[in-house]
Amino acid sequence: MPSDGQMKIYICPVRKSGMPFISLVILKKGRDYRFMGMDFVTAHNLKINAEDYRLVYGGKLSEGKTLEGLYERFNINHPAGYEGHSLSVSDVVVLTNGGSAKAYYVDSMGFAELPDFILQRQHEVKMNHKEKIPL
Repeated sequence: MPSDGQMKIYICPVRKSGMPFISLVILKKGRDYRFMGMDFVTAHNLKINAEDYRLVYGGKLSEGKTLEGLYERFNINHPAGYEGHSLSVSDVVVLTNGGSAKAYYVDSMGFAELPDFILQRQHEVKMNHKEKIPL
Protein backbone atom coordinates (compact mmCIF):
# COMPACT_ATOMS: atom_id res chain seq x y z
CA MET A 1 0.00 0.00 0.00
CA PRO A 2 1.39 3.45 -0.80
CA SER A 3 2.63 5.43 2.20
CA ASP A 4 -0.15 8.02 1.93
CA GLY A 5 -2.72 5.31 2.70
CA GLN A 6 -4.43 5.61 -0.69
CA MET A 7 -4.98 2.57 -2.89
CA LYS A 8 -3.93 2.87 -6.48
CA ILE A 9 -5.72 1.41 -9.47
CA TYR A 10 -3.75 -1.52 -10.80
CA ILE A 11 -1.57 -0.82 -13.82
CA CYS A 12 0.08 -3.91 -15.19
CA PRO A 13 3.83 -3.66 -14.72
CA VAL A 14 5.69 -5.49 -17.46
CA ARG A 15 9.32 -5.57 -16.41
CA LYS A 16 11.78 -6.02 -19.24
CA SER A 17 14.73 -7.06 -17.11
CA GLY A 18 15.75 -7.95 -13.60
CA MET A 19 14.22 -10.39 -11.18
CA PRO A 20 10.75 -11.85 -11.68
CA PHE A 21 8.07 -9.66 -10.11
CA ILE A 22 4.74 -10.33 -8.39
CA SER A 23 1.75 -8.01 -8.25
CA LEU A 24 -1.22 -8.85 -6.08
CA VAL A 25 -4.49 -7.18 -6.97
CA ILE A 26 -7.83 -7.42 -5.19
CA LEU A 27 -11.35 -6.86 -6.36
CA LYS A 28 -12.91 -3.51 -5.53
CA LYS A 29 -15.98 -3.63 -3.28
CA GLY A 30 -19.41 -4.36 -4.67
CA ARG A 31 -18.58 -6.61 -7.61
CA ASP A 32 -20.84 -9.59 -8.37
CA TYR A 33 -18.00 -12.11 -8.20
CA ARG A 34 -16.16 -10.94 -5.06
CA PHE A 35 -14.99 -14.05 -3.16
CA MET A 36 -16.61 -16.30 -5.79
CA GLY A 37 -14.90 -19.15 -7.62
CA MET A 38 -14.58 -19.47 -11.38
CA ASP A 39 -17.51 -21.96 -11.43
CA PHE A 40 -19.79 -19.19 -10.11
CA VAL A 41 -18.38 -16.66 -12.59
CA THR A 42 -18.98 -19.04 -15.51
CA ALA A 43 -22.43 -20.20 -14.33
CA HIS A 44 -23.63 -16.59 -14.06
CA ASN A 45 -22.08 -15.47 -17.38
CA LEU A 46 -19.88 -12.96 -15.59
CA LYS A 47 -16.59 -11.68 -16.92
CA ILE A 48 -13.44 -10.98 -14.93
CA ASN A 49 -12.61 -7.35 -15.75
CA ALA A 50 -9.16 -6.00 -14.98
CA GLU A 51 -10.61 -2.54 -14.37
CA ASP A 52 -12.45 -3.96 -11.34
CA TYR A 53 -9.16 -4.51 -9.49
CA ARG A 54 -6.71 -2.40 -7.51
CA LEU A 55 -3.07 -3.01 -6.65
CA VAL A 56 -2.34 -3.96 -3.04
CA TYR A 57 1.18 -5.34 -3.28
CA GLY A 58 4.14 -5.49 -5.62
CA GLY A 59 7.54 -7.01 -5.05
CA LYS A 60 10.36 -9.19 -6.30
CA LEU A 61 9.54 -12.84 -6.76
CA SER A 62 12.03 -15.28 -5.29
CA GLU A 63 13.41 -17.96 -7.60
CA GLY A 64 11.37 -21.15 -7.57
CA LYS A 65 8.21 -19.66 -6.04
CA THR A 66 5.00 -21.37 -7.17
CA LEU A 67 1.46 -20.04 -7.10
CA GLU A 68 0.71 -22.45 -4.26
CA GLY A 69 3.75 -21.14 -2.37
CA LEU A 70 2.55 -17.57 -2.88
CA TYR A 71 -0.89 -18.53 -1.62
CA GLU A 72 0.69 -19.89 1.54
CA ARG A 73 2.91 -16.81 1.91
CA PHE A 74 0.01 -14.37 1.64
CA ASN A 75 -2.11 -16.38 4.09
CA ILE A 76 0.33 -17.49 6.78
CA ASN A 77 3.42 -15.27 6.76
CA HIS A 78 2.64 -11.96 5.04
CA PRO A 79 5.66 -10.15 3.56
CA ALA A 80 6.91 -6.98 5.24
CA GLY A 81 4.85 -3.99 4.20
CA TYR A 82 1.84 -6.03 3.10
CA GLU A 83 -1.34 -4.71 4.71
CA GLY A 84 -4.01 -6.36 2.57
CA HIS A 85 -6.28 -9.24 3.47
CA SER A 86 -5.12 -12.83 3.16
CA LEU A 87 -5.06 -14.05 -0.45
CA SER A 88 -8.65 -15.04 -1.20
CA VAL A 89 -10.87 -16.41 -3.93
CA SER A 90 -11.39 -13.75 -6.65
CA ASP A 91 -8.02 -12.05 -6.02
CA VAL A 92 -5.57 -11.99 -8.93
CA VAL A 93 -1.86 -12.70 -8.84
CA VAL A 94 0.19 -11.26 -11.71
CA LEU A 95 3.61 -12.77 -12.31
CA THR A 96 6.01 -10.84 -14.50
CA ASN A 97 9.23 -12.26 -15.86
CA GLY A 98 11.35 -10.68 -18.58
CA GLY A 99 9.00 -8.94 -20.99
CA SER A 100 5.93 -11.05 -20.28
CA ALA A 101 3.25 -11.14 -17.61
CA LYS A 102 0.58 -13.69 -16.72
CA ALA A 103 -2.44 -13.19 -14.49
CA TYR A 104 -3.99 -15.89 -12.32
CA TYR A 105 -7.42 -15.81 -10.65
CA VAL A 106 -7.42 -17.31 -7.18
CA ASP A 107 -10.07 -20.01 -7.52
CA SER A 108 -11.83 -22.16 -4.93
CA MET A 109 -9.28 -24.88 -5.59
CA GLY A 110 -6.07 -23.64 -7.19
CA PHE A 111 -5.69 -20.93 -9.80
CA ALA A 112 -7.19 -20.15 -13.20
CA GLU A 113 -5.11 -18.28 -15.78
CA LEU A 114 -6.69 -15.05 -17.08
CA PRO A 115 -5.18 -14.53 -20.54
CA ASP A 116 -7.16 -11.31 -21.23
CA PHE A 117 -6.44 -9.61 -17.90
CA ILE A 118 -3.07 -8.12 -18.90
CA LEU A 119 -4.33 -6.99 -22.32
CA GLN A 120 -7.36 -5.30 -20.72
CA ARG A 121 -5.15 -3.28 -18.38
CA GLN A 122 -2.71 -2.31 -21.10
CA HIS A 123 -5.58 -1.15 -23.33
CA GLU A 124 -7.13 0.88 -20.50
CA VAL A 125 -3.80 2.55 -19.69
CA LYS A 126 -3.32 3.46 -23.37
CA MET A 127 -6.84 4.90 -23.62
CA ASN A 128 -6.41 6.96 -20.44
CA HIS A 129 -3.07 8.24 -21.70
CA LYS A 130 -4.61 9.30 -25.04
CA GLU A 131 -7.40 11.19 -23.26
CA LYS A 132 -4.89 13.27 -21.30
CA ILE A 133 -2.81 14.37 -24.28
CA PRO A 134 -3.91 17.81 -25.52
CA LEU A 135 -4.31 18.11 -29.31
